[in-house]
Amino acid sequence: MVSHINLLEKHNTLSSSKGNVWREQRKLFHSQFQESVAPDYMPLQVKSAQDVARKILADPDELLEHLHMQVFDLFVTGLKVV
Repeated sequence: MVSHINLLEKHNTLSSSKGNVWREQRKLFHSQFQESVAPDYMPLQVKSAQDVARKILADPDELLEHLHMQVFDLFVTGLKVV
């Protein structure tokens, strides 16, 4: 487990302030997480909300599973958008 932690620490560019990789990731992060970009994600969020509502109505006993999957889907789809 320690080796995994050391590996993560060495490659965690968000906490590092050195190198071109960090600068490029910071620029990308900054460009996608600002108020002016938020409307671009509205169609994605609406579709996701509709999908999870349909799943909950179809199978309410699996509410937590549906919500977990919705968060995961939004994250993965958001990465594809970027």
